[in-house]
Amino acid sequence: MSSKILIAVRFDAEAKNGGDYQMMRAFAAELQRPFETEICFGVPKADQLNDVAAVLATNLDRPLEAWRTMLACQARGIPFVIYTLHHPHAGIEAYLRTGTQGIKAKIAKAADFDPVSYEAILWRIRTVASVMKLRGWLPQGSVREAQKSLVQHADAVVCCASAEIDVLSGDIARPEHCYIVPHPTDAPPAAGAETVPGRVVVAGRIEARKNQITALEIARALSNLDFVFVGGKVNSEAEYFANFETSLANTPNASYKPNLPKADFYPFLASAEIVLNPSFFEVTSLIDVWCVENSLPLVTTTHTYLRGEGAFGQFDPTSTEDGIRVLKHTLETARTGRRSLKPLRDANTTTMVNVMGSLT
Repeated sequence: MSSKILIAVRFDAEAKNGGDYQMMRAFAAELQRPFETEICFGVPKADQLNDVAAVLATNLDRPLEAWRTMLACQARGIPFVIYTLHHPHAGIEAYLRTGTQGIKAKIAKAADFDPVSYEAILWRIRTVASVMKLRGWLPQGSVREAQKSLVQHADAVVCCASAEIDVLSGDIARPEHCYIVPHPTDAPPAAGAETVPGRVVVAGRIEARKNQITALEIARALSNLDFVFVGGKVNSEAEYFANFETSLANTPNASYKPNLPKADFYPFLASAEIVLNPSFFEVTSLIDVWCVENSLPLVTTTHTYLRGEGAFGQFDPTSTEDGIRVLKHTLETARTGRRSLKPLRDANTTTMVNVMGSLT
């Protein structure tokens, strides 16, 4: 009997090399202990499904590849698992209404600021681009119906937290056969880093969704703190990056470090007195997870499933005033002998090894 797990990721995952791809690679490493694993990009070809015990796919918010993969698995009787990575619609809508610029703002308006309609339009654009680049035709279908089908018909639906199950139930449908597996991280632990008083680190690619310009507005109101932005430029977000540079130049207590190697990034992050994540929405940011696991004071968006206690705060990413208030309060908490930050974990979690093992 086969012990091979096929992990299906988005067709452009390797080129993007984002957090979701890094996460699935971490799952692949975890699953390699009891199973053989292979990663495929996009919908697996017929021969890639030969001698496969089960398939793990991801990304419910961009569902057509995962949906087509599920249909192919059902036709062959192969168990199919979806790791949802569902961003809260409330956070996406806030981004579409207030955070988009240029062509994305026009698409958001054409979609009437509805997250599912917005994704459907973007998928059509990606399909045309793929054909023009001779990469082939991407899977087509209804984004909304594909999401419902995945939630209701996958052999297992895996979420990162009970809060994600609740949001998923309201945004799309209540999942059947659901498990909770927290996001894995292969980042090194904080070891021996010296805290720099007043340093606020804002980490992430410089793009509208990450909302760094709001962080700069917060910085100008808190001139006694030193804000350091760490993250690469996104080629498709040139307009936002230009606006970021202009705002940065007008913020004396802020500086910018482009991409740092992983070996340097986490020691630098650990030097922060507090970390700020102003993103419009997250599932659970891997940087946020690292901060909570290493008791590094954190302020993050309200639109995330991560929860902590102690020096942990959440703010409305559309409100600079709320960001100022929460950052000041969380920093005060950290400075009054309560720097410790503890994760609030769900009691009924499991591992991806257990989930896949139950189906094979």
